[in-house]
Amino acid sequence: MHTWEGTDLMDENVSRYRIGIRSKKCWWPIFTWFVDVTVMNAWQIHRKSGGRLTLSNFEEDITTCYLQSYGTIPKPGGRPRTLKNQSIVE
Repeated sequence: MHTWEGTDLMDENVSRYRIGIRSKKCWWPIFTWFVDVTVMNAWQIHRKSGGRLTLSNFEEDITTCYLQSYGTIPKPGGRPRTLKNQSIVE
């Protein structure tokens, strides 16, 4: 296999499973591309070592692992109550 064949295949897979978060930051597309390529390379290593997961299942496992390790419970919305606000309401 030539190097360009692997690069074309990687570009095809990255474009197929692209991160779909939009932003106005100029660096965001570069960052998301970097994450996509990193996941793609990790999946290729997984496959070469005998793994049988599809790319979407592999990405799901990575996401689940990170959410279980670093996920936090969302805080309730709105402004926190202060003593001044509590005396008016009560």
